[in-house]
Amino acid sequence: MLQPLQCTTRSIVCFVVLCFLLCQNSSCGIIDSEVEVDQITSQSSGAVTVELYYESLCPGCRSFITTSLYQAWKTLRKTGIMDIKMYPYGNAHEEKLPNGHYAYDCQHGDKECQGNFIDACIQRETNFNADVYFPVLECMETAKEPLTVAKQCLELFVPNAKWSLVSKCAHGSDGEKLMHEYATKTGNLNPPHKYVPWIVINGEHTEELEQEAFDDLVGLVCKLYSGKKPHECQQDLVQLSLII
Repeated sequence: MLQPLQCTTRSIVCFVVLCFLLCQNSSCGIIDSEVEVDQITSQSSGAVTVELYYESLCPGCRSFITTSLYQAWKTLRKTGIMDIKMYPYGNAHEEKLPNGHYAYDCQHGDKECQGNFIDACIQRETNFNADVYFPVLECMETAKEPLTVAKQCLELFVPNAKWSLVSKCAHGSDGEKLMHEYATKTGNLNPPHKYVPWIVINGEHTEELEQEAFDDLVGLVCKLYSGKKPHECQQDLVQLSLII
């Protein structure tokens, strides 16, 4: 049962990962893509938009990222029928200080706030292109301590990105501005979020869509895509992808 304003408690397997072990996972592989100047939007008109409102240390969020969302990204990323957007804020609280800056209180403590900022700034450094940033964030969430492998994950999957810029963003005004935007976007959800992960499909959230996304996001995206179905959406391939 999903609990109001609490991180879900779906079980996950947390792996202690080192950089050389990551390459044994099928998700390993350098993203051969130069960072574009403009923010990336949907790869094709009519792509199914999957928005994830989450927290960097929430067990249920980490489970969804490393299982259902990862499987869908791996299966569908070359088809252009799915557009992933991720907002690391969740149940955090934002307070505007007298000096005009913002302070944040996160559900799982200061480390989670740090992780949220790192996630957001990795997105910024990769121009919000989910094809580039998602494997980095998934790599982090697979680890027992995401913050300890953040630099290695970025360098592994996006070697042309600079960790120094991510760190500067996370500890500076650019990160604060971005987190405020994510806080505002999360606060404007309709209906308001009651738990995390909170999954929005094509601008809509329902309990049924949330459960379908957890159970079989590949099948859900293929079902909702209105264009010509790619071969990855064939039922036998979808089922095969879920067990590989």
